[in-house]
Amino acid sequence: MAPAASLGEWPSLIRNTFLTQTKNNAGITGVKLFMRGKPYVISVDDNLAFFNTSHYNQSDYGGGGPVFAFLSKDNRTIWGAVLEKAYAKLHGNYRKLSGGFLENGIRSLTGAPISSYEISELRNEDRVFDLLKAADSANNIITLNSFLKQWSWFNGCGLVNFHAYSLLSVFNMTDTNNTNFGCLLIRNPWGEEPYYNTSFNSSSSRWTDSLVAQVPFGIDPRTSQ
Repeated sequence: MAPAASLGEWPSLIRNTFLTQTKNNAGITGVKLFMRGKPYVISVDDNLAFFNTSHYNQSDYGGGGPVFAFLSKDNRTIWGAVLEKAYAKLHGNYRKLSGGFLENGIRSLTGAPISSYEISELRNEDRVFDLLKAADSANNIITLNSFLKQWSWFNGCGLVNFHAYSLLSVFNMTDTNNTNFGCLLIRNPWGEEPYYNTSFNSSSSRWTDSLVAQVPFGIDPRTSQ
């Protein structure tokens, strides 16, 4: 779901993935996905699997949350769950969607060529930031993966290990002392905890109104996770 969330930065790309644009009595949606660069039309119905009892605190669903992709908070937006169902059908079942490589997800959604990098190979934080910023400025779809060789649920920043994230923006902030900070704005497709817990986390005293004003999309990190 992280590649789909990254694609969501451009609503038209998500919209064009769905060939069925209006509601129909049959409840059938045509979804365009790619395999080996070739487009395929996958037809799915609107039946989604739900747990019988409350799960992951999704009590808003009246008895139990979705087994797979969650709906929106207001229960009105289901495109993520329908897209995931089509992707599962293309690959055989939902189990095939567990894990995998982010580049395959983007390629399946767009048919576009993909480049991938390992930070350990680049060996330089400034080079990594410059590479990401150039890609972001070019309006590339970017995803990130957290990985530690030694098993742990979370890394030192509070991010989930072996987990995928969407990169929404690469930007710089400058404080009143003209100190420059290179920042990444990332999104957890889970839409919930755990949260980043080191420099400039939501509780950090380093945030000022001036710095918050430099965060893209009008996001206030002090009140938004």
